Amino acid sequence: MQFLRLLRPSHWIKNFLVFVPLIFSLNIFRIDRLILAIEAFGAFCLMASCIYVINDFLDIERDRSHHIKKNRPLASGKIPPISALVLALLLFFTSSMMAVTISPLFGAILAGYFLLNIAYSLYLKHIVIIDLILVASFYLLRVYAGAKAIDVPITSWLLFITFFLALFIVSGKRYSETVTQGHASRPVLAYYTSEFLANIMNMSATGVIVFYALYTTTKHYLFTYSIFFVLFALLRVLYWTQVEKSAEEPEKLFIKDPWLFGIILLWGIYTIVTLYVFGG
Repeated sequence: MQFLRLLRPSHWIKNFLVFVPLIFSLNIFRIDRLILAIEAFGAFCLMASCIYVINDFLDIERDRSHHIKKNRPLASGKIPPISALVLALLLFFTSSMMAVTISPLFGAILAGYFLLNIAYSLYLKHIVIIDLILVASFYLLRVYAGAKAIDVPITSWLLFITFFLALFIVSGKRYSETVTQGHASRPVLAYYTSEFLANIMNMSATGVIVFYALYTTTKHYLFTYSIFFVLFALLRVLYWTQVEKSAEEPEKLFIKDPWLFGIILLWGIYTIVTLYVFGG
């Protein structure tokens, strides 16, 4: 159980972004491409867990002084550091082998994702603004890698939407951490204010709405109305972040807020129907 906690499977939800190109290129029912997308998802999950293990190893001393992170498997001493390093190596090589079998380009993207994450963990996470941009870029790499895994082109609109949505989520998480914990959890938060992070979040939400609206005009006219689902979902996240001050773990909002879960589910159904039944 402790090793499973170390892998943080709850964070694998982010890797579902690799399916975005599959869905919007109208290939979800192509079995060969669906299998490739599932393999890409698995490779990203293993690599992400590898990075989480390395991060916990690097931050073991700092986590021990944190009121929540001290309970993590490494910080609490429930898993020996050497065992964590062996696990990280196994995850890295398994993920790399899976990636290369999908395609060399996908393997190169996943390697770049790994190296950027290591650079982030060692240094870049301490640089104001850069930390936000880089984390948002990790989401972008998942979508781009998903397109290369199944060998389909991806529109710039989807990349813009992904980036601004990621920046919206990341800035919201930093906002919640700032108002609830100060800069105790992340030293870089000492350079932010809650007002500044709220402005970044609001700006990013605007970016999502604008680029999503532009993208819908390239599809069937019925798809245009899906923007109302997107708008409602963004407002729910804004509510939990700036009113309830409770969005330190965005991936858990889907469980905590049935309205958010329901609207995203409805958006997914509406999107599939309008794109695949009426034509994209």
